[in-house]
Amino acid sequence: MQRAPLVISLLALAAAIAAPAWADRGPTGAMSLASTVSVVKRSTSLTNNQVIQLEAPCPAGTKVFSGGAATTSQFTEWITLGPARVGNKYLAYAYMPPANINTGVRNDTANITAVAYCAKVGRAVVL
Repeated sequence: MQRAPLVISLLALAAAIAAPAWADRGPTGAMSLASTVSVVKRSTSLTNNQVIQLEAPCPAGTKVFSGGAATTSQFTEWITLGPARVGNKYLAYAYMPPANINTGVRNDTANITAVAYCAKVGRAVVL
């Protein structure tokens, strides 16, 4: 039986069909394993008794598919995080309660960062 040439042929065919889905064409048009995901970060500060909305917008030609947020303060409370319903961006809403000795909340200033993961439109997500 000659299964080895058949298996090799099928693997080559599968690679040729799948290549456009996982590879990105660079500026020269050649196939490469370059990432199809861009990461956008936006930062600001947050102080006691303040609410903020932070947006991390995706560049043209991409679509937000995930994201997140980080803070440097233990007192920051996240109201909501997620992709915007309108617009191509990731949103982070945060609140820091007023300083209160009875609850242990000190005067604080936090650095807040929102991150959007944006995939090229019409391409497979390659990290």
